[in-house]
Amino acid sequence: MPHESPGSGGDLSSNREDLGLSTPSSPASGLPGSVLVQRVDKILARTYHLQTADRQDVIAEALLECVRARGAIRKDMDGFFLVVACRRACDFWRRKSREEAPKANTAPSNPGKDETEKMLLKEVAVRFFAARATLEEHRAQSVVREILEGATFTEACRAAMIPRGSQGRYRLLLRQCFWDVLHFDRKPNGSSPASK
Repeated sequence: MPHESPGSGGDLSSNREDLGLSTPSSPASGLPGSVLVQRVDKILARTYHLQTADRQDVIAEALLECVRARGAIRKDMDGFFLVVACRRACDFWRRKSREEAPKANTAPSNPGKDETEKMLLKEVAVRFFAARATLEEHRAQSVVREILEGATFTEACRAAMIPRGSQGRYRLLLRQCFWDVLHFDRKPNGSSPASK
Protein backbone atom coordinates (compact mmCIF):
# COMPACT_ATOMS: atom_id res chain seq x y z
CA MET A 1 0.00 0.00 0.00
CA PRO A 2 1.77 3.19 -1.18
CA HIS A 3 2.18 6.01 1.30
CA GLU A 4 0.60 9.27 0.15
CA SER A 5 2.41 12.51 0.66
CA PRO A 6 0.72 15.22 2.80
CA GLY A 7 -0.11 17.37 -0.23
CA SER A 8 -1.79 14.63 -2.27
CA GLY A 9 -5.57 14.25 -2.79
CA GLY A 10 -6.02 11.70 0.02
CA ASP A 11 -4.80 13.89 2.86
CA LEU A 12 -6.63 14.26 6.14
CA SER A 13 -8.23 17.64 5.42
CA SER A 14 -10.03 16.38 2.29
CA ASN A 15 -11.34 13.37 4.26
CA ARG A 16 -12.65 15.75 6.94
CA GLU A 17 -14.44 17.79 4.26
CA ASP A 18 -16.00 14.64 2.78
CA LEU A 19 -17.44 13.79 6.19
CA GLY A 20 -18.79 17.30 6.67
CA LEU A 21 -16.28 18.11 9.38
CA SER A 22 -15.04 21.66 9.48
CA THR A 23 -11.49 22.40 8.41
CA PRO A 24 -8.97 24.31 10.53
CA SER A 25 -10.58 27.48 9.21
CA SER A 26 -13.83 26.65 11.03
CA PRO A 27 -15.83 29.32 12.86
CA ALA A 28 -13.76 31.37 15.29
CA SER A 29 -15.98 30.21 18.16
CA GLY A 30 -14.39 26.78 17.97
CA LEU A 31 -17.82 25.12 17.83
CA PRO A 32 -18.93 22.74 15.07
CA GLY A 33 -20.02 24.38 11.84
CA SER A 34 -23.50 24.22 10.34
CA VAL A 35 -22.41 21.62 7.76
CA LEU A 36 -21.42 19.22 10.53
CA VAL A 37 -24.62 19.91 12.46
CA GLN A 38 -26.65 19.06 9.33
CA ARG A 39 -24.60 15.89 8.81
CA VAL A 40 -25.14 14.80 12.42
CA ASP A 41 -28.86 15.52 12.01
CA LYS A 42 -28.94 13.07 9.07
CA ILE A 43 -26.96 10.48 11.04
CA LEU A 44 -29.39 10.73 13.95
CA ALA A 45 -32.35 10.33 11.58
CA ARG A 46 -30.97 7.34 9.69
CA THR A 47 -29.00 5.44 12.30
CA TYR A 48 -30.87 6.22 15.49
CA HIS A 49 -34.36 6.68 13.95
CA LEU A 50 -35.07 9.89 15.88
CA GLN A 51 -37.94 12.19 14.99
CA THR A 52 -37.20 15.83 14.12
CA ALA A 53 -37.97 17.29 17.57
CA ASP A 54 -35.93 14.58 19.29
CA ARG A 55 -32.99 15.15 16.91
CA GLN A 56 -33.07 18.86 17.66
CA ASP A 57 -33.02 18.13 21.40
CA VAL A 58 -30.08 15.73 21.04
CA ILE A 59 -28.12 18.22 18.90
CA ALA A 60 -28.84 21.03 21.37
CA GLU A 61 -27.56 18.87 24.26
CA ALA A 62 -24.43 17.98 22.29
CA LEU A 63 -23.76 21.64 21.38
CA LEU A 64 -24.23 22.65 25.01
CA GLU A 65 -21.70 20.04 26.07
CA CYS A 66 -19.29 21.35 23.40
CA VAL A 67 -19.64 24.87 24.82
CA ARG A 68 -18.88 23.53 28.31
CA ALA A 69 -15.83 21.59 27.10
CA ARG A 70 -14.54 24.23 24.68
CA GLY A 71 -11.62 25.22 26.90
CA ALA A 72 -10.48 21.65 27.55
CA ILE A 73 -10.68 20.40 23.95
CA ARG A 74 -8.61 22.31 21.46
CA LYS A 75 -7.75 19.82 18.71
CA ASP A 76 -10.86 18.08 17.42
CA MET A 77 -14.06 19.75 18.56
CA ASP A 78 -15.90 18.33 15.53
CA GLY A 79 -15.08 14.76 16.49
CA PHE A 80 -16.04 15.48 20.08
CA PHE A 81 -19.39 16.87 18.90
CA LEU A 82 -20.06 13.80 16.74
CA VAL A 83 -19.30 11.39 19.60
CA VAL A 84 -21.38 13.37 22.11
CA ALA A 85 -24.36 13.55 19.72
CA CYS A 86 -24.30 9.77 19.16
CA ARG A 87 -24.05 9.13 22.89
CA ARG A 88 -26.94 11.48 23.60
CA ALA A 89 -29.04 9.61 21.00
CA CYS A 90 -28.32 6.34 22.85
CA ASP A 91 -29.23 8.05 26.14
CA PHE A 92 -32.50 9.18 24.55
CA TRP A 93 -33.48 5.59 23.67
CA ARG A 94 -32.50 4.38 27.14
CA ARG A 95 -34.69 7.03 28.78
CA LYS A 96 -37.56 6.27 26.45
CA SER A 97 -37.41 2.51 27.12
CA ARG A 98 -37.37 3.16 30.89
CA GLU A 99 -40.39 5.43 30.57
CA GLU A 100 -42.31 2.91 28.45
CA ALA A 101 -41.64 -0.05 30.76
CA PRO A 102 -43.89 1.18 33.63
CA LYS A 103 -46.59 2.16 31.13
CA ALA A 104 -46.60 -1.38 29.72
CA ASN A 105 -47.22 -2.78 33.22
CA THR A 106 -50.20 -0.57 34.02
CA ALA A 107 -53.52 -2.34 33.62
CA PRO A 108 -56.94 -0.88 32.86
CA SER A 109 -59.40 -0.93 35.76
CA ASN A 110 -61.71 -3.58 34.26
CA PRO A 111 -60.21 -5.13 31.13
CA GLY A 112 -62.14 -7.53 28.92
CA LYS A 113 -60.80 -10.88 27.74
CA ASP A 114 -59.16 -9.41 24.62
CA GLU A 115 -57.48 -6.62 26.59
CA THR A 116 -56.24 -9.11 29.20
CA GLU A 117 -54.71 -11.31 26.49
CA LYS A 118 -53.04 -8.31 24.86
CA MET A 119 -51.63 -7.17 28.21
CA LEU A 120 -50.26 -10.66 28.89
CA LEU A 121 -48.65 -10.85 25.45
CA LYS A 122 -47.09 -7.41 25.93
CA GLU A 123 -45.80 -8.45 29.34
CA VAL A 124 -44.26 -11.63 27.89
CA ALA A 125 -42.60 -9.51 25.18
CA VAL A 126 -41.25 -7.00 27.72
CA ARG A 127 -39.66 -9.77 29.77
CA PHE A 128 -38.27 -11.60 26.72
CA PHE A 129 -36.76 -8.54 25.02
CA ALA A 130 -35.41 -6.90 28.20
CA ALA A 131 -32.09 -8.71 27.77
CA ARG A 132 -31.66 -7.48 24.18
CA ALA A 133 -29.88 -4.38 22.92
CA THR A 134 -31.90 -1.21 23.44
CA LEU A 135 -32.65 -0.51 19.77
CA GLU A 136 -33.54 -4.15 19.07
CA GLU A 137 -35.76 -4.22 22.18
CA HIS A 138 -37.51 -1.01 21.12
CA ARG A 139 -38.10 -2.26 17.57
CA ALA A 140 -39.35 -5.68 18.68
CA GLN A 141 -41.77 -4.19 21.19
CA SER A 142 -43.00 -1.75 18.54
CA VAL A 143 -43.69 -4.70 16.24
CA VAL A 144 -45.61 -6.51 19.00
CA ARG A 145 -47.63 -3.37 19.75
CA GLU A 146 -48.50 -2.85 16.06
CA ILE A 147 -49.48 -6.51 15.56
CA LEU A 148 -51.71 -6.44 18.62
CA GLU A 149 -53.42 -3.37 17.16
CA GLY A 150 -54.22 -5.32 13.99
CA ALA A 151 -51.30 -4.71 11.64
CA THR A 152 -49.68 -7.47 9.60
CA PHE A 153 -46.09 -8.46 10.39
CA THR A 154 -44.76 -6.57 7.35
CA GLU A 155 -46.77 -3.44 8.22
CA ALA A 156 -45.56 -3.65 11.82
CA CYS A 157 -41.93 -3.94 10.68
CA ARG A 158 -42.38 -0.97 8.39
CA ALA A 159 -43.86 1.09 11.25
CA ALA A 160 -40.96 0.06 13.53
CA MET A 161 -38.49 1.01 10.75
CA ILE A 162 -36.97 -2.47 10.59
CA PRO A 163 -34.98 -2.97 7.38
CA ARG A 164 -36.38 -5.59 5.02
CA GLY A 165 -33.25 -7.75 5.39
CA SER A 166 -33.69 -7.92 9.19
CA GLN A 167 -37.36 -8.85 9.20
CA GLY A 168 -36.64 -12.60 9.17
CA ARG A 169 -34.54 -12.24 12.31
CA TYR A 170 -37.35 -10.35 14.06
CA ARG A 171 -39.88 -12.96 12.92
CA LEU A 172 -37.71 -15.65 14.55
CA LEU A 173 -37.34 -13.56 17.72
CA LEU A 174 -41.12 -13.16 17.99
CA ARG A 175 -41.61 -16.88 17.37
CA GLN A 176 -39.15 -17.65 20.19
CA CYS A 177 -40.80 -15.10 22.46
CA PHE A 178 -44.33 -16.40 22.07
CA TRP A 179 -43.63 -20.11 21.50
CA ASP A 180 -44.79 -21.25 24.94
CA VAL A 181 -47.81 -18.94 24.92
CA LEU A 182 -49.01 -20.12 21.52
CA HIS A 183 -48.43 -23.83 22.17
CA PHE A 184 -49.60 -24.16 25.77
CA ASP A 185 -52.26 -26.78 24.91
CA ARG A 186 -49.86 -29.14 23.10
CA LYS A 187 -47.82 -31.86 24.71
CA PRO A 188 -44.11 -31.13 24.91
CA ASN A 189 -42.35 -33.00 22.14
CA GLY A 190 -39.02 -31.25 22.19
CA SER A 191 -39.89 -29.15 19.17
CA SER A 192 -39.05 -25.46 19.40
CA PRO A 193 -38.77 -22.53 17.00
CA ALA A 194 -34.98 -22.80 17.06
CA SER A 195 -35.12 -26.34 15.68
CA LYS A 196 -37.10 -25.30 12.58
